[in-house]
Amino acid sequence: MKKLTVVIVLLLTLMSTGINSFATGAGGNASNSTSISITAPKDEVTVTTNEKILLAGLGSPNDTLKIQLFTKNGNDYTTLRYELNILLESIGNFNREIQLYPGDNKIVATLTGKNGEAKEVRFVRYNRITNTDINNLIKSMSLGNTINNMNGQ
Repeated sequence: MKKLTVVIVLLLTLMSTGINSFATGAGGNASNSTSISITAPKDEVTVTTNEKILLAGLGSPNDTLKIQLFTKNGNDYTTLRYELNILLESIGNFNREIQLYPGDNKIVATLTGKNGEAKEVRFVRYNRITNTDINNLIKSMSLGNTINNMNGQ
């Protein structure tokens, strides 16, 4: 019976140590770290036909958020097109509409504060639709309807 009690106490001690380590993370106290959470766009990779996209999320109050937009140059996102620094207010929420460029865009949101730095990245492909694209679509739909009518459908 004593052995069973010792084993149970030992298991409970090990489990509580693991839970505490998980909750605080590798850096120690979880409440002292800088963190950022992007809520829009929600997915890491997004495809859109809109020329603007909403970047929204939550950071730490009184920290500075730097938003950067890069476009692809060859295989790398090296061309900086947009940069903005925002001081987050008391709640820590942020939202900004970002102008996209046709093709591949990379949005980097970096939160910097007294407890360090946190970064999140979103990739957005902007497919611009032109009047020519719309006219070609209408023509192809009209051609499809004409062919269907000729076949008696």
